[in-house]
Amino acid sequence: FVKLAVSVDTTLATSIYARLYPLFQQAYEEMGYPKKYFNDRLVEVIDQMLATPEFNEPIKLTLTQVQGPIQSSQPWLRYEFEEPALEALPAGQKILLRIGPANAAQLKNKLREFRERIVNRKSSR
Repeated sequence: FVKLAVSVDTTLATSIYARLYPLFQQAYEEMGYPKKYFNDRLVEVIDQMLATPEFNEPIKLTLTQVQGPIQSSQPWLRYEFEEPALEALPAGQKILLRIGPANAAQLKNKLREFRERIVNRKSSR
Protein backbone atom coordinates (compact mmCIF):
# COMPACT_ATOMS: atom_id res chain seq x y z
CA PHE A 1 0.00 0.00 0.00
CA VAL A 2 2.78 2.43 0.87
CA LYS A 3 4.56 1.77 -2.44
CA LEU A 4 1.28 2.40 -4.28
CA ALA A 5 0.54 5.64 -2.43
CA VAL A 6 4.07 6.96 -2.84
CA SER A 7 4.09 6.11 -6.55
CA VAL A 8 1.03 8.27 -7.28
CA ASP A 9 1.90 11.32 -9.35
CA THR A 10 1.06 14.21 -7.01
CA THR A 11 0.50 16.68 -9.85
CA LEU A 12 -1.97 14.32 -11.49
CA ALA A 13 -3.68 13.54 -8.16
CA THR A 14 -4.04 17.26 -7.47
CA SER A 15 -5.53 17.82 -10.92
CA ILE A 16 -8.05 15.01 -10.45
CA TYR A 17 -8.92 16.33 -6.99
CA ALA A 18 -9.53 19.81 -8.42
CA ARG A 19 -11.72 18.39 -11.18
CA LEU A 20 -13.78 16.31 -8.74
CA TYR A 21 -13.88 18.93 -5.99
CA PRO A 22 -17.42 20.15 -6.80
CA LEU A 23 -18.69 16.61 -6.19
CA PHE A 24 -16.74 16.34 -2.93
CA GLN A 25 -18.15 19.68 -1.80
CA GLN A 26 -21.72 18.70 -2.74
CA ALA A 27 -21.44 15.42 -0.84
CA TYR A 28 -19.91 17.20 2.16
CA GLU A 29 -22.83 19.63 2.26
CA GLU A 30 -25.31 16.76 1.94
CA MET A 31 -23.63 15.09 4.92
CA GLY A 32 -24.63 18.05 7.07
CA TYR A 33 -21.92 20.66 6.54
CA PRO A 34 -23.71 23.26 4.38
CA LYS A 35 -21.57 26.28 5.28
CA LYS A 36 -18.20 24.55 5.43
CA TYR A 37 -15.65 23.61 2.80
CA PHE A 38 -14.53 20.07 2.14
CA ASN A 39 -11.05 21.30 1.22
CA ASP A 40 -10.63 22.92 4.65
CA ARG A 41 -11.55 19.63 6.32
CA LEU A 42 -9.17 17.68 4.09
CA VAL A 43 -6.30 19.99 5.05
CA GLU A 44 -7.22 19.58 8.75
CA VAL A 45 -7.09 15.80 8.42
CA ILE A 46 -3.78 15.90 6.55
CA ASP A 47 -2.37 18.16 9.28
CA GLN A 48 -3.60 15.69 11.89
CA MET A 49 -1.85 12.84 10.08
CA LEU A 50 1.36 14.88 9.81
CA ALA A 51 1.22 15.50 13.58
CA THR A 52 1.40 11.77 14.31
CA PRO A 53 4.08 11.16 16.94
CA GLU A 54 7.23 9.38 15.81
CA PHE A 55 8.97 6.58 17.68
CA ASN A 56 12.28 4.90 16.96
CA GLU A 57 11.69 1.98 19.29
CA PRO A 58 8.87 -0.57 18.97
CA ILE A 59 5.55 0.46 20.49
CA LYS A 60 4.14 -1.93 23.07
CA LEU A 61 0.85 -3.62 22.24
CA THR A 62 -1.55 -5.74 24.27
CA LEU A 63 -3.92 -8.42 23.09
CA THR A 64 -7.43 -7.68 24.32
CA GLN A 65 -9.32 -10.49 26.00
CA VAL A 66 -12.36 -12.04 24.35
CA GLN A 67 -15.41 -11.88 26.59
CA GLY A 68 -17.73 -14.73 25.70
CA PRO A 69 -17.76 -18.33 24.51
CA ILE A 70 -16.75 -17.70 20.88
CA GLN A 71 -13.04 -17.39 20.23
CA SER A 72 -11.77 -14.90 17.70
CA SER A 73 -10.68 -16.36 14.37
CA GLN A 74 -8.62 -13.20 13.71
CA PRO A 75 -6.74 -12.41 16.94
CA TRP A 76 -4.49 -9.90 15.16
CA LEU A 77 -7.51 -7.57 15.06
CA ARG A 78 -7.59 -7.40 18.84
CA TYR A 79 -4.25 -5.71 19.48
CA GLU A 80 -4.33 -2.31 21.14
CA PHE A 81 -1.61 0.11 22.11
CA GLU A 82 -0.52 -0.52 25.68
CA GLU A 83 -0.20 3.21 26.37
CA PRO A 84 -3.70 4.77 26.75
CA ALA A 85 -2.59 8.04 25.14
CA LEU A 86 -1.61 6.20 21.96
CA GLU A 87 -4.79 4.12 21.95
CA ALA A 88 -6.78 7.37 22.19
CA LEU A 89 -5.23 8.78 19.00
CA PRO A 90 -7.40 9.17 15.89
CA ALA A 91 -7.59 6.10 13.63
CA GLY A 92 -5.39 7.60 10.93
CA GLN A 93 -2.60 8.35 13.36
CA LYS A 94 -2.80 4.83 14.79
CA ILE A 95 -2.47 3.39 11.29
CA LEU A 96 0.68 5.46 10.70
CA LEU A 97 2.11 4.17 13.98
CA ARG A 98 1.30 0.57 13.09
CA ILE A 99 3.02 0.65 9.70
CA GLY A 100 6.36 1.59 11.22
CA PRO A 101 8.58 4.67 11.07
CA ALA A 102 10.02 4.14 7.58
CA ASN A 103 6.64 3.63 5.93
CA ALA A 104 5.06 6.43 7.94
CA ALA A 105 7.83 8.82 6.84
CA GLN A 106 7.18 8.00 3.19
CA LEU A 107 3.42 8.56 3.55
CA LYS A 108 3.95 11.79 5.49
CA ASN A 109 6.21 13.11 2.71
CA LYS A 110 3.53 12.34 0.13
CA LEU A 111 0.86 13.98 2.31
CA ARG A 112 3.03 17.11 2.70
CA GLU A 113 3.47 17.31 -1.05
CA PHE A 114 -0.25 16.86 -1.74
CA ARG A 115 -1.20 19.34 0.99
CA GLU A 116 1.12 21.98 -0.39
CA ARG A 117 -0.37 21.61 -3.86
CA ILE A 118 -4.03 21.79 -2.80
CA VAL A 119 -3.41 24.74 -0.49
CA ASN A 120 -1.43 26.63 -3.14
CA ARG A 121 -4.02 25.80 -5.80
CA LYS A 122 -6.75 27.16 -3.53
CA SER A 123 -4.87 30.40 -2.76
CA SER A 124 -4.03 31.02 -6.43
CA ARG A 125 -7.70 31.15 -7.44
